[in-house]
Amino acid sequence: MFPKEWAKAEYRLAREKRTSPSAPAGPPPRVRRKSVFSDPTDNDDDDESWAPAVHPKTDEQRRNCRERMKEVMLFREVSPEDLSALVDAMIFKEVEPGEKIITQGEDGDYFYVIESGLYEAYFASNEGVKGIAKYNNHGTFGELALMYNVPRTCSVKALTRGGLWALERDTFKRIVVKGAKRKRTQYMNFLHKVPLLKNLTEYEMLNLADSFVRKTFSVGEAIVRQGDEADGMYFIEEGQVGVSRIDENGKEIGLQELEVGNYFGELALLEKQPRAATAYAMTEVKLAFLCAEAFERLLGSCRQVLERRASEYKKEMNVRKSTSKADLEHERPAAGSILKRDRLDTIGPVPMRRSVHRDGSHVNLQNVKVREPDEESETSENAKRRSRRSSLSNRRSTTVSRSSKFYDRKPSIFQMLPEVMQNSTVPE
Repeated sequence: MFPKEWAKAEYRLAREKRTSPSAPAGPPPRVRRKSVFSDPTDNDDDDESWAPAVHPKTDEQRRNCRERMKEVMLFREVSPEDLSALVDAMIFKEVEPGEKIITQGEDGDYFYVIESGLYEAYFASNEGVKGIAKYNNHGTFGELALMYNVPRTCSVKALTRGGLWALERDTFKRIVVKGAKRKRTQYMNFLHKVPLLKNLTEYEMLNLADSFVRKTFSVGEAIVRQGDEADGMYFIEEGQVGVSRIDENGKEIGLQELEVGNYFGELALLEKQPRAATAYAMTEVKLAFLCAEAFERLLGSCRQVLERRASEYKKEMNVRKSTSKADLEHERPAAGSILKRDRLDTIGPVPMRRSVHRDGSHVNLQNVKVREPDEESETSENAKRRSRRSSLSNRRSTTVSRSSKFYDRKPSIFQMLPEVMQNSTVPE
């Protein structure tokens, strides 16, 4: 039985008792006043098999309904899936000039989205009729009827022929309540898997689940940026999130890669400071966002755990920062460094006397000097001249004649001895 029918039946029974001859004398029984905020929830709302009717619409009509509904505060927190179901359930209604759509003082059952036509909203009082607003092929009205059990506060009539999309209250409640239950169940299952929240009571988890707002991000999209004001924290439902920061030298340092069940953004809330790092989506990401106000109200019992994790996170950032500085020092070789596999390994100021080449020759390295980067500009011309002389000398020394057998390096006496003995004339 629907709420309105239930109220009528209750009123009829009370009237029959008052008019019955056998009824005892006395004041009429008091009927408990119903709340003006919402109707009692029907038992039929728990019927999982219920599905809203679908009324056909063009893509343009669906887009128009969706955009108009997003302008109403009531629909801003409705999930995309539920909003699509609400749009599908809307019924088209044609109106004629002068036709009243809603009447002041009557019970409201429908919310309207304007498809076409000109409409006027007005308020009647003892002082007369006062116009409130006009709608020209655009707008919505009657949304209070979906949530509050109060009479219409004004009247709306059509000034021209037009069309309206109407959403009935019971359909709205069923879809939104069913969606809210589904959302709560999903978040409760998720929250039980987050170690941070294991000490929360079931009631606290329910409040937390109802406070979450789902947000999605594409690959590479920034979720929070370093230096921004903190407006809340995030829990990862699906996907991977990368965390990085820019150090004093303008270099980006990767800090963490977060997965499902991890959370981030709490550090700025705890310290009342701007974001200390940037978080970005490494894959398609679905997040549960908890605003700063709900964070303070609902996660008080988790504050010690959050502060301990924040302290560990800051230590890790300091380690990364010191590692970055050490990397910069490695980029400039000090005296006593050797070149190894295309990189400089600093081994300290050890004495280096000789270096053995593959052909067995030796080079004295005791007086080798490592040129610092700031000397390059001063010796660039000298380096060019030495390079030209060296290349010319190399070309001369590497000239080989097959007939006279010149060598690129002066041979030792032991290498020349066999040839000298063969070509020389030895007296008999």
